[in-house]
Amino acid sequence: HHEVDFYWNKVLSIVQINGYPKYPILSKLVKNIFIISHGNADVERGFSANANVLTEDRTLLSEKSINGLRAIYDGVEFLGPGSVHKVQVSTAMIRAVQKSAASYKEELLKMKALVASQQKESELLQTAELDKKKTNRRRTRAYDQV
Repeated sequence: HHEVDFYWNKVLSIVQINGYPKYPILSKLVKNIFIISHGNADVERGFSANANVLTEDRTLLSEKSINGLRAIYDGVEFLGPGSVHKVQVSTAMIRAVQKSAASYKEELLKMKALVASQQKESELLQTAELDKKKTNRRRTRAYDQV
């Protein structure tokens, strides 16, 4: 028994007398079919990797943090077990790590400012709604007195 791709490679390499492929449309079809995933193995591996990243101690991680941890996890997997020492640490990488604390603090300040802004907007809307209700009550009372 030969592998499926070996078989199709042989069939699709058949050419006409003029040198053109004998089955050009079939070639496109077969190649596109081979692109389609035959299972959920890749997706399942992703969930498994996420399970390794998200432990009981780390359930409140942000999406950004999870993506960062997954990038590191995938990088280590790519290099293979025991090969982490092969990662070339560039000066740009070192600078990014040095700036990370400041970037984190800056992100926190932005989030706090956003929350404060939303809270203020909510309070203004509530005040406007109360004013509107008071005005409507006054109008109703004035109308009832007439």
